[in-house]
Amino acid sequence: MMSINELSQRSLEKLCSSLEGVPSLNWKVLMTKRFASLHSEDAVAMIERSIRPAKALLDDLACREITLQELLEGLEAIGNKRAASIIKKG
Repeated sequence: MMSINELSQRSLEKLCSSLEGVPSLNWKVLMTKRFASLHSEDAVAMIERSIRPAKALLDDLACREITLQELLEGLEAIGNKRAASIIKKG
């Protein structure tokens, strides 16, 4: 199983961009819908206040040892096809 940290820097940047775009497909939807059991409301608020919330969430998921496959399934579940394709290509 691949770790989120194993993505190339370029793929990570693209992934962050795709999670900072469309509000219905963004990092917050991923965090609160797919990984809700991992995060309290305080954690959501803390990530929301960070300079790059999508990157902060990916770092957090990597620290929690969420695999790339689990992230991919989460992105597909919220309908973020662009982000899912970045992982598949990366």
